[in-house]
This record gives sequence, C-alpha cells and structure tokens, in this order.
Amino acid sequence: MALTPTNLVERFYYCVWNKADEVEARQILDADFRFRASLGPELRGPEGFITYIHLGRFFGAEPSGREIRWSGAAFFKVRDGKITELWVLGDIEAIRRQLDPQRAVADFQV
Repeated sequence: MALTPTNLVERFYYCVWNKADEVEARQILDADFRFRASLGPELRGPEGFITYIHLGRFFGAEPSGREIRWSGAAFFKVRDGKITELWVLGDIEAIRRQLDPQRAVADFQV
C-alpha cells in the first residue's frame, strides 16, 4: 500500500530530516529526487540529499548540538508513493544570527 502525501512528508521530517536516516531517505525519495534549498545548487537523487544532511559545518559553524529555529516554507511534489521534489525557502539571516551571536549584535548596532 502506497503512503499518502501527508504520510510521506511526516516520515521525511521525522526520519530523514530529524534523524538523518539514510535508509528511510532511500525508501521515500524518488531515484530522480530534486532538492533545492534557499541557497546552493540543486541536488539530485537520494544520495545527493543524504550528502546534504550529514552532520558537519553549517554556514561555517562547527557542530555544537545546539538547537536553532527559523521560519521557512517547504514545497513537496509526490508521485507514485515517493517524494520527487523538495524546494525549501528559509530565513537564512535568522540562522546566521543564531550561529554567530557577534553578528546578531553587529546587526542591531546603530
């Protein structure tokens, strides 16, 4: 039984995005999956996305385990029980301010 689009998106966020589950990514992302984030090139296929989600430097900051939050929107396309496209638009400046507190101070100085 194929998953509904809602189920696919829920599994994407719970397993792939939050837990970096590579096995789940390969199961729910189409072989020709296309991913485009707010900045950067378009990535293709489950393997392209898996490379994107590996833990490491993020906007130049070393991993710290801190939680950050930002606003954004994600647009999914689904076909034949797989996610075929994901385009994400997010508030990049909010991310940078949280990762670099000195930048946040400089942004608000007169």
